[in-house]
Amino acid sequence: MKRVLVFGLLLCALFVQCSEQKPVGFDVVQELSSDVKEKAVALKAEKVIESDEFILAKEMFVYRDSILVVVNKPISGGWLLELYNLNAKSSLGKFVRKGNGPKEMLRVMGHVNRNKLILHDYIKRQVLSFDLDSAILDKSYSYGTPVSFCKNAGSPFVTFFDDSRLIMLNPYYLENDKLGISNGEPRFLVNDIGSQAVLLRSGERKPRSYNIEQGFIFPDKSHNKVIFASSYYPEIEMYDYELKPLKKITGPDDLKIDYRVSGNEVAFNKVVPYAYQSYAMVSDGFYLLYIGGYYTTSTEHKDMQSWIFKFDWEGNFIKSYHYDQYLGSLSVSSDEETFYGQGFDENGNVTLWKLSE
Repeated sequence: MKRVLVFGLLLCALFVQCSEQKPVGFDVVQELSSDVKEKAVALKAEKVIESDEFILAKEMFVYRDSILVVVNKPISGGWLLELYNLNAKSSLGKFVRKGNGPKEMLRVMGHVNRNKLILHDYIKRQVLSFDLDSAILDKSYSYGTPVSFCKNAGSPFVTFFDDSRLIMLNPYYLENDKLGISNGEPRFLVNDIGSQAVLLRSGERKPRSYNIEQGFIFPDKSHNKVIFASSYYPEIEMYDYELKPLKKITGPDDLKIDYRVSGNEVAFNKVVPYAYQSYAMVSDGFYLLYIGGYYTTSTEHKDMQSWIFKFDWEGNFIKSYHYDQYLGSLSVSSDEETFYGQGFDENGNVTLWKLSE
């Protein structure tokens, strides 16, 4: 039965800190040196698909070394998800129409967590877990109904915490010395599937961090870890499954950031920093796609470079790789000898690169 969490942050879940508590601090802070970039292994690129094959592609991932997962830009009546067999060069199906129907979505972001593609509709405030193995093996696979997660505000990132709960970034988490703002909110919100959080009580007003505190969360229960990597700050936060802070990893860059405040909204002032853009999980750790640059009116994606960092599940740095162009998504082959990344070709069109040493 649907329940509305009237007191929002106080009742979101047992594991969420109350808003009256102080923000989480980390006893262990590890800094990545500039060596992780300077000594990175150079990657060579090979184009996997022609740019005109998936002209609506917004995000692309490679699953099990051979299945291309394409998350599309929305067009009227179009499909938001496509699966494609790279070996057979054939379609495996199109899923999730754009629309307002019960199993339709409007505008989605995607990420792959193990064998699940998670689609987050930030317009309808819904999230969907799509079983990739089932869709590949069963042509009649029917995905479930997207889950609504929030009543009166969106979240920059939402995913499944376990079979019965969601975990999301709190759009009112803001602890910023430069702005002189301390909202006293927790980083994460956790709530039961089927419940919708009310993030602010009636009449309450707080600065909203939606535009400056984005990133991605990837929980891994088998290793008792919840990882958060920031899209805008060179920072990684590691927690256990009770959301106890374990370690914070900073660097390798010190990105200079300026803000502007308009009413309750906080945003970047002209220059947008780019840090971690994607992730991929493996048995002994995880990979993060890192940019370490700025998006401005004169510096665009085509002017950026990319690094891939590997860490073990304790947050120890293992190895780094470098590609001299911008990548927006990351996948790793089963033998970890090949990466796949969405990028741009020589004409500025979206394409998929196969990367190796």
